Amino acid sequence: MSRVLLFCVAAVLIELTLTLLLLSPDSIRQAIQAEWKQLGRVLGPQARDSILSNANRLFRLLYTDSGLLGGSYRLAQRHRRAGGRHGPTAGVTVSGGQHATTTGLFKDRLESFWANQYQLSIRLSQLLYWLPGLLVILIPSLVDGLVRRKIRSFSFQYYSAERFSFGLRLLAVLSVVMALLLFSPLYVSPHWIPATGTLLAFSVMFVVANAKSAL
Repeated sequence: MSRVLLFCVAAVLIELTLTLLLLSPDSIRQAIQAEWKQLGRVLGPQARDSILSNANRLFRLLYTDSGLLGGSYRLAQRHRRAGGRHGPTAGVTVSGGQHATTTGLFKDRLESFWANQYQLSIRLSQLLYWLPGLLVILIPSLVDGLVRRKIRSFSFQYYSAERFSFGLRLLAVLSVVMALLLFSPLYVSPHWIPATGTLLAFSVMFVVANAKSAL
């Protein structure tokens, strides 16, 4: 399990690095707008507005009220001032020189990062919206797995190591996929949460039903 967690963290860090290096803030904002429109088509305007309201509160709680958002831009401002006094273009009259280009890129990457974090807030709010429905699927799957396991133990049937291994691998793959989709800077359909949640319930049933050790 620790390996899966480490792999999820590594995958997310790689994805965030690629986001900062390759994508502009406008492209991420366009993806947010596309998801916002699709949320209205899939869930209806009222549910969409509720999700966005929760996303705004979550973003404000995590980043605005904590001072992370303002602090990052103050750091960028100090970087610009320090570069203007002591940087490579200090004392040289230029029009859009090297420092201006570097400062513009830094601010651009910073805006990309915060746009992606707002995108993450929307997806976490979607996850909370779907959570009751996911529990309706997950809990019966868990109970079904326990019942299957009890039936096997009473009837002296063999546990399937292949199914147990398949369930564990599916859980690991789905964990990585969910982490990547949460942080993805690209457009992701709102259907990804119920789809991956159903597959997670299916894999949990396989793991529990074929586990040898007592649960």
